[in-house]
Amino acid sequence: MMILKIFYLIGKMMMGTLCLKNLNKQGFTVSNAKWCLDLFLGFCKEDYEEAFECGITKINKKSLFVNKSFKLSMFLDRMLYFFNEVLSLGFSIEIA
Repeated sequence: MMILKIFYLIGKMMMGTLCLKNLNKQGFTVSNAKWCLDLFLGFCKEDYEEAFECGITKINKKSLFVNKSFKLSMFLDRMLYFFNEVLSLGFSIEIA
């Protein structure tokens, strides 16, 4: 399942190659946090299981609905873990 998620993100990142290069160089910074959040939430819209595990019940363009189990720290941990996996895979793809 994680591999499918990673390939989905890599496909989405092709639209934001400059941001991907910045992530590889800088890591996760405040300046690229919005892009990362938008991409992760876009993935959560496609994969309801991922969203549900984070406690997200609905994602609109400008709002996010959560249930009682939502914890911001868990949401951020999952998002950062997800991007770490994507960046490590993206880096190995660039070398190959």
